[in-house]
Amino acid sequence: MIRRPPRSTPKPSSAASDVYKRQELGIEYLVKEEDRLPQLNSIFIPDGVDDLAARKRLLNDFNLEIGAGLGVLAGKIWRIGLMGQSSNKKNIEHCLDSIKQVI
Repeated sequence: MIRRPPRSTPKPSSAASDVYKRQELGIEYLVKEEDRLPQLNSIFIPDGVDDLAARKRLLNDFNLEIGAGLGVLAGKIWRIGLMGQSSNKKNIEHCLDSIKQVI
């Protein structure tokens, strides 16, 4: 069994964990809940959503840039970073509301 080392940094803002509570968007995560990092969320792109078109719309219409999947996950997931100054309730709600409008 692999054991995690003790946490040496403060626990991330609880605002970042709000993403996990937004299941009404139908978000399906790549990583099991117990293994997730609140700072980085990898979510599957919903069926029928054009990856590039959706990310372009998020950037152009909502000033929100999210990462594409890499390698074998290209076109299958989005990577959403919620770190530092962006990890606050206002920005997280903006992120989730923008995604809701695009998908």
